[in-house]
Amino acid sequence: MQPELIKSHYQMVWSENCETIGDFNKLLNWIGGEFTLYLQQDEKSGLKVFFPNGWFFINLIEGMGNEYEIIVKSKSKKTIVPIYNRIISVVNHLNKFTGTLPVVAL
Repeated sequence: MQPELIKSHYQMVWSENCETIGDFNKLLNWIGGEFTLYLQQDEKSGLKVFFPNGWFFINLIEGMGNEYEIIVKSKSKKTIVPIYNRIISVVNHLNKFTGTLPVVAL
């Protein structure tokens, strides 16, 4: 997946399924731990993390059961790829425990 340039920022959006809401909450906890040095905002439906030149948001998609969406926005293509890869490494780590297929990093 390549970052898409929208107006003045790059954006990457993808969705995944988790088996239970507990797995989704575990993912939010692990992502929060991975990005502990960055400003984090707990939202009702997910987690928003701000990093230099951008932010990402993980939330459950309403009406889709246990499907969640990850949106990453950055002003720099150089910044968005390493953040994407860090998020994917945490998602893949969770997928090892739940038995789902890994996501490909850039």
